[in-house]
Amino acid sequence: MSSFASYRHELPPVRDYTFLGTENSVEKPIVRPSGEIWLWFDPADHVAWIRKAVEAESFEWGLADGYLPAVTYTWRDPESDRTCEMTAFAADRVPPGAIHLYVRLAESGHQPRCFRLRDLAPIDEAAFDAAFEAALQALRDHWTRFFDEATAISAGDPTLLNACKASLIRALITFTGKHPHYGVRSYAAVQDEGFPPTIISLVNCLVDWGHAELARDYLLYYFDRFVTDAGRFDYYGPSLAEYGQMLSLVGKLAGAVKEIEWLAAIAPKCERIREWLWAERERSESGLIAGVPEADTRAEVDVYFHNNAWVCRGLRDLARVLGRPGEAERCEAWRGVILDAIAAVTDRSTTPAFIPPVARKMKPFASMTESGFASYTNYRYWLELLSSGILMSEQMAGVVEYRRAHGGIVAGMTAFGDHADNWPIAEYTRALLDMGRADEFRTVLYAHLAGHTTPQTWTAYEQVSTNTDGHRKAVADYCVPAQLVAPRLLAWANQAGIAV
Repeated sequence: MSSFASYRHELPPVRDYTFLGTENSVEKPIVRPSGEIWLWFDPADHVAWIRKAVEAESFEWGLADGYLPAVTYTWRDPESDRTCEMTAFAADRVPPGAIHLYVRLAESGHQPRCFRLRDLAPIDEAAFDAAFEAALQALRDHWTRFFDEATAISAGDPTLLNACKASLIRALITFTGKHPHYGVRSYAAVQDEGFPPTIISLVNCLVDWGHAELARDYLLYYFDRFVTDAGRFDYYGPSLAEYGQMLSLVGKLAGAVKEIEWLAAIAPKCERIREWLWAERERSESGLIAGVPEADTRAEVDVYFHNNAWVCRGLRDLARVLGRPGEAERCEAWRGVILDAIAAVTDRSTTPAFIPPVARKMKPFASMTESGFASYTNYRYWLELLSSGILMSEQMAGVVEYRRAHGGIVAGMTAFGDHADNWPIAEYTRALLDMGRADEFRTVLYAHLAGHTTPQTWTAYEQVSTNTDGHRKAVADYCVPAQLVAPRLLAWANQAGIAV
């Protein structure tokens, strides 16, 4: 059995930005690999030789205590033995949503210089150094309490555990209070706030880490703000699968929170979703629903198997929570219809057999990245079909092997066009876990952290390049679902008794 400490990724590491912030902050200052905090603070303005160290790549960076949302830097002058260290982090201030940015520079041979940006910079070093230490300790105490109050999650390698802690924290500080943001920079846009997988992944992760009540509060806010009275997501391109995943999540949370009075607050909207989905099911002559498969491909409405699988699963899970055994039986019958439809269009001329993502016969993909349709099937449609849990074991194995045999995996990550896109990969690893493939499960976890995130700050991007020389970069910005892959997988490994 390999370990994260011994794992070596096939590609060079990703080097790109991270960000600072708090759980309440509107602003999320971007920290570039050089140490510049964009629009806030550039250490090279205060220690000129830092620019030479950056050009020579003579520096190291990481996170305070290995996981806190506080960046640390050490630059080394390539022409002397001088060094300079920096620690920077954000803290809440008045008015709500605003932050102080605390920065301390410590150049060898000089007194440390402390800054608290946005109101006083610089100020009396002696007085502020104490304030800086107090603020840093408050940050440390806050997150120590958070994890002390959570379910005990362990890993064989402390670095792996720190990476997962850092990832969960980073997801939480992406939000502003309970208000979701898909990510930062371009993904902080208002149009992306209601993206259902953002809240689905966070609430699932919080439940799995033992913070069910906090998860409930996030979900209640989402239903209040982003689910209409008609039972529709306030988002420009929700997939049918996301509705099923949301209903399933409601069922999971109801089983995790001791008191269930909160369920009454969202029950009417859940009922509207339920009524709409069953109506669509009954309206269909084939017994399968046509709909949007994913926001990017919202114009490509069709009968997708992953959509039907998750709607069936979500309605079943909700029925169990609401105590409707007859409806759960209807869902099981629907599962049979879906499986029959899959069998009817499966191409068995290939080995393994090819299951189309839609309910019609089609030519098998020669490559999982041969077209946009193939790439979307590889990176999301098939993964959500797998995670729905409705497939027969041989069908699940066939999808897994087909992806592998036809270029669907690049260095342990999901191939998407000419790069990697891992934000839905938790769906794939959920299936691997259910199939008992522990070694492959570990490989995905390790490959994601080593190949799809920065090894310095554990920042995960939606998409990353797959070049084999130099440093790799983000192809698309940081996003919450990608950031939560590692902590979700670690929690699952603990639940299943898999050593990682």
